Amino acid sequence: MATYNHLLAVMTQHLGIDRYTTAGLAHRVQDYMRHDTAQLMCDASKQDKLRLKYVRRYMVPNDTHKDDIFAHLAPSVCRSTVYGDENAPMCIIRTHISMGERVKLRVIAETKRMNA
Repeated sequence: MATYNHLLAVMTQHLGIDRYTTAGLAHRVQDYMRHDTAQLMCDASKQDKLRLKYVRRYMVPNDTHKDDIFAHLAPSVCRSTVYGDENAPMCIIRTHISMGERVKLRVIAETKRMNA
């Protein structure tokens, strides 16, 4: 896959357009050039199969990333069981969430409702 800078240089050289117009075109072309993994995610989203199974802390074998993962990606930290915006065309749904995380999410929702 071509890098953004390489694509920008080729379009500037061969099309003779100024750098700002070429940058916009290169960005659009880059949008259409997808990686295989990104294509798999898009296909799974279209089939409503884009799900992420919740894994408990003790089940993660890599100790170096375990704390970072749970500090940033736990449902209680994200305050949702869905990754992505409400009106986004693609979102990731968390499944098999532990009872502790469900309780934390319920407390967060109730606190939010009481403060509103």
